[in-house]
Amino acid sequence: TRILWILYRKAPSAIIIEDNHGVDVVEYALEADMSMTFIRLLQDMVARVHESTAKKKANRKLMQARSPLLQQKDSFCMACD
Repeated sequence: TRILWILYRKAPSAIIIEDNHGVDVVEYALEADMSMTFIRLLQDMVARVHESTAKKKANRKLMQARSPLLQQKDSFCMACD
């Protein structure tokens, strides 16, 4: 599990990648008869990566939506000078 944590910290997207057949890391762990503790750890890591990715996307959308408003505000303030 130590190597798994290193991978999760350094390259979290590697935890959620599927192979050419659509099989992900959790499915491989199940097929390899890994312990349920290990599989739960993988599932938790996958969920965290997806959650983090969703938050980043939401933040990007918010910043993109704010960008035109900030530009308009700056234009308005320049007209006041």
